[in-house]
Amino acid sequence: MEEHLHPSPGLVSTVTSNGPPHGLFRLPVELRLIIMEDMAPHNFINFALATYSLLRPLHWNLVPRITPERVRQMKDSTHVASSLFQRLPNELILDILGRLRRVDMMRYVFMDYQVMVVKGIAPALTLDTIKQLKKASLWG
Repeated sequence: MEEHLHPSPGLVSTVTSNGPPHGLFRLPVELRLIIMEDMAPHNFINFALATYSLLRPLHWNLVPRITPERVRQMKDSTHVASSLFQRLPNELILDILGRLRRVDMMRYVFMDYQVMVVKGIAPALTLDTIKQLKKASLWG
């Protein structure tokens, strides 16, 4: 669990310089980790996408780095990769995702995002979410 406590160098100032973060991010690190680890997969996916720009610098090993190209693919509804998951029932997909480490779960969601949206597991991206993901993708 110790590995979760070390934020990505140089990125914390970006988050903290914009004023106080959301209330959850004011909680002690250990409590935040317990809450995030206990979230159901679909809840964590929603949470991670909505708070990526805050979550990534503080808990870099819970969510993977995202590239500008990946953000473009995620927002392109015509970019639906042929996926084995497309044929599985949602309950089985969520069970599989729930057995993965959070970072691996989000790697898969980023890779196969449109399938997750079509299946109703991941939310459609709002303009605000796309904007914050694009900005975060430039941090590296």
